[in-house]
Amino acid sequence: MHSLFSEGTSDVSDSFGDPFAPNSNIHHYPTDRPQPPLSHLALPRGPHPPLRTVRHLRRTGGGVPPHRAGRPDRVRRPRPLAHRHCRKGRIVSQTVAVRHTWEAGHRLPHLDGKCQSLHGHSWSVEVTVAGPIAPSTGVLVEFAALKKHLRSWVDTHLDHGLMLGVDDPLLELLAAHGKTYPFGAPTHGAYTAGLLWPTVENVATLLARVMIDHLCSTGEEQRGVRLARVDVQETAVNHATWRGQ
Repeated sequence: MHSLFSEGTSDVSDSFGDPFAPNSNIHHYPTDRPQPPLSHLALPRGPHPPLRTVRHLRRTGGGVPPHRAGRPDRVRRPRPLAHRHCRKGRIVSQTVAVRHTWEAGHRLPHLDGKCQSLHGHSWSVEVTVAGPIAPSTGVLVEFAALKKHLRSWVDTHLDHGLMLGVDDPLLELLAAHGKTYPFGAPTHGAYTAGLLWPTVENVATLLARVMIDHLCSTGEEQRGVRLARVDVQETAVNHATWRGQ
């Protein structure tokens, strides 16, 4: 836009001529409808630009605010792409994810159905973290460190083992003959507190607690990195998702 017309005065360059003269090349509003107030008219740039209201240019239903009626050159334009990642000076967080798989058996004797029997799954997990990118490195977190901790913990405690509830009558017998991970056992600390059975929902919560502890111990949480979600899949059609607050 170029300038503003006000009643009684004109700030338009002479090169455009009189916009309201009968022989003007500038488009006129039809005479059969009321013309907009002159203080709300703006002249866009161009060889023969038509007159348009600032309200029309802004595509708003409320018209022009009083403090901007005299400044049509400040109609809001799209911000450059380079600045769209910021909002009020704060960088919008981004996310990264790592995955891992393992083989393990479990059973749920407290539920009705076929899961009461001892059986196994090819489990998979996807851990997603969110936060600001570190300016010095250009990364959110180091993939290698995140994957190493997730895979190391899962392979040590869950892979090729049995996940059983602390009240499962088979726990003591099976623990004496192989690798087991008892859910709800006090010996396993806060990771399984309140998680009494190895359901897919509780496995997602367990791995979420493991990764939160990792982010805290490595100082990533102090930098604004947080655990966003943990997706655990036990079969091709069954999965559970833990979401951070």
